[in-house]
Amino acid sequence: MTILTGQIDIELADGSVHSFGPESLRLWEDVTGKGHRTRFPVATVTVAMPLLD
Repeated sequence: MTILTGQIDIELADGSVHSFGPESLRLWEDVTGKGHRTRFPVATVTVAMPLLD
């Protein structure tokens, strides 16, 4: 996924938070554990583009 505008915070089951902003390019899979939480901390429009396999 690449973030075009805005910001996304991903909180993992262990409590760690990873922030991604414009031009961030990440490939992630939630394959183990208890999942994650997605937050949009900035009061602006966030546009993300998924990457297809």
